[in-house]
Amino acid sequence: MRKLLYTFYTLLASYPVIFILFVVSVAIVYLGTGYRPIEARYEALLAERIALKQERQRLAQELEGMRQGDLQKRLQIFSNEFLSELETSEKTLVGITNTAFSASGWIIESASIKKEEMPDDTLGLGSIVVTYEGRSQGTTLNDGTAFLPANTLLQACTYLWRKSPTKDFSRIYIERDSRGYRTEMDVIYLIQKAEESEVEE
Repeated sequence: MRKLLYTFYTLLASYPVIFILFVVSVAIVYLGTGYRPIEARYEALLAERIALKQERQRLAQELEGMRQGDLQKRLQIFSNEFLSELETSEKTLVGITNTAFSASGWIIESASIKKEEMPDDTLGLGSIVVTYEGRSQGTTLNDGTAFLPANTLLQACTYLWRKSPTKDFSRIYIERDSRGYRTEMDVIYLIQKAEESEVEE
């Protein structure tokens, strides 16, 4: 036993640098094994952060796409609210109202532009005042109910006022003559400037 201790001490005295290096190596290995879970945890958190960043970028792109789609729909709806300056022919103006008035016992015979303000360059909007002339079709409606001139006319005007394109009734005139009932109405429409592609067509 003493011989072994003597040999050990001899080695320590002869090779102190080797001993110190051995101790340092053991300490590094020990400390390294202790830090491995922390390093693994750090790498996991870093990977999770990268994944979250990528997910945020994906959601931001998806949200931007939804915003663009919503904007296009809003612009389309906004455009549908107004007449184009190319849609001011008598046939088009009569067609806008005739269906509703026919269901109420009236027929629109003519439409003429009474006043017109062309769209400006700032907002691209203008207005026209259209005078409609119509006449009653009979004394009863399609469902067999009695024809009430003023009531049915106002019902048709109210229905059209709520529908696109945007319009307002500035004058409604009704009278009875030898042929039945006739009406005249002044309707104000907002018109928008036509696109260059529409003008070329």
